[in-house]
Amino acid sequence: MQDLDLLADPTNPGRTVRLSLDLQRQGDLDGAEQAIRWALDFNPSNALLLGRLGELAAYKGNLDAAIDWVERGLAALPATTGLRNQLAGLHLRRGEAAAAEATVQEGLEIEPEHPALLRRMSDIAARRGDFAAAFDWAGRAVSANPADPHSYNHQATLHLQRGALAEAEAAVARALEIEPANPGFLRRMSDIAARRGDFAAAFDWAGRAVSANPADPHSYNHQATLHLQRGALAEAEAAVARALEIEPANPGFLRRMSDIAARRGDFAAAFDWAGRAVSANPADPHSYNHQATLHLQHGNLTAAEVTVGKALELDPTNSGFLRRMSDIAARRGDFEAAFDWADRAIVANPADPHSYNHQATLHLQRGALAAAAAAAAVARALEIEPANSGFLRRMSDIATRRGDFEAAFNWAKRAVAANSFDAHSHIQLAKLHLQKNDINSAREATCAALDLLPTNTELVRQLSYINALKH
Repeated sequence: MQDLDLLADPTNPGRTVRLSLDLQRQGDLDGAEQAIRWALDFNPSNALLLGRLGELAAYKGNLDAAIDWVERGLAALPATTGLRNQLAGLHLRRGEAAAAEATVQEGLEIEPEHPALLRRMSDIAARRGDFAAAFDWAGRAVSANPADPHSYNHQATLHLQRGALAEAEAAVARALEIEPANPGFLRRMSDIAARRGDFAAAFDWAGRAVSANPADPHSYNHQATLHLQRGALAEAEAAVARALEIEPANPGFLRRMSDIAARRGDFAAAFDWAGRAVSANPADPHSYNHQATLHLQHGNLTAAEVTVGKALELDPTNSGFLRRMSDIAARRGDFEAAFDWADRAIVANPADPHSYNHQATLHLQRGALAAAAAAAAVARALEIEPANSGFLRRMSDIATRRGDFEAAFNWAKRAVAANSFDAHSHIQLAKLHLQKNDINSAREATCAALDLLPTNTELVRQLSYINALKH
């Protein structure tokens, strides 16, 4: 813990909050909290300080304490809309959508044109799967303050949830017109380019994000994401190491290092990094879920179940964690439990298309007779995200299992059209062509995939096999 007597000015709430944030970034949570409590001795009813204690309590996983601190801030300053937005976010973390919505409505009664509150209402609607309402609220946020770039970025988030890359790109471009050096917006443009498979543009946008603010560690972590998508482990490791120099106790960065070690096959290092992520913030449920990933890679279902259980204790409505429990049950052959966990994932977040796709996976594992149920589940996922190439390929696979090759080709071609830079869609087409003994078309599709994944050894072998068939 650093010497607060030398660093702090407890009579200045704004400066104290900045100090607290800096201490948190360095992993000194005790110091971050002590600084705020010291300032509260001089300003016991300061809403900014009480809200900051709420943030720290939430970061530590104590949502009850977080809500208590924020409500104390609201009691001290009832007209503040920022604390109501913070309180709504805490309710959402507890899966209390109705309470979150009521809290935001209270704020909107005070300030009807508050863009952040309007965006929060949009987010709540999207979590329900009501994208018509979500886009309506998002549009109202833009209208309330056309100069607020975060409303355009929020629109981009909604478009990406629907798989609409062009619309997302246009929305982020509008945000960048207003705030051209915002690293988060620049990273979003990079992400969109990467989703299209245009990694030259993705790395260019990522580099611009770093240049815009070299002290933002998330830009280096984003570069690592791109390197991993290209299979460049050394470059990814160097980028995360740079992020950790700036924010050494960030659990997400520590998990990323663990992932890189696991990809190398160094599970001793992977588990060590994962343990450091847990120690950095024992209230972060994603670190336990990451440990579960490592255990599953080792085939240790019991350890994986225990660690996902810990994650669910902290975030009981996380649809990804619930799907992970379903997957563990399915690996054990307990499909009754697997479907039960899958249903709970859908109830927790009906707008998450991956839960429906997961249901399809379970149906397909039950055999050909369940193909119709699998198709119905993927169709529901496509209603939410109609341009998701993975879901379109899943429909192609189901049609193939049924022997309906016309439909299988149609779905595979739609997957390519949705994202021509997704190599897996070309691979799907190549497999279908091979099943129909169309060697030339199979070769063309395999070459298209290899252009996107030039170092993929399986594709190289497949092309050699196809070339041998031609002679």
